[in-house]
Amino acid sequence: MVRYKRNIRSGVVRIPIEVKEAFGDEIEMLPNLRSMVMYPAKEDKRKVIRSLQVIIRDLKQDVEDMEENV
Repeated sequence: MVRYKRNIRSGVVRIPIEVKEAFGDEIEMLPNLRSMVMYPAKEDKRKVIRSLQVIIRDLKQDVEDMEENV
C-alpha cells in the first residue's frame, strides 16, 4: 500500500497526481476526530467500505508489527 504524508498547517493539501487521476474531478471526504476517508464522489459506498476494510487490516498489521518490535 502506498502512503502519503502531508503537512496541513497551511490548510492546503496537495493531492498526488496518481490519486487525482484515480479519483476523478470530484471527491467526498468524511472526517472524524482521528481519521478521514476520501473517495470519488460517485463511488458506490459498498466499494468504499470494502476498500476501507483492506486499509483497516493493513493498519492492524502495522500495530501488530510495532508491538512485536517493542
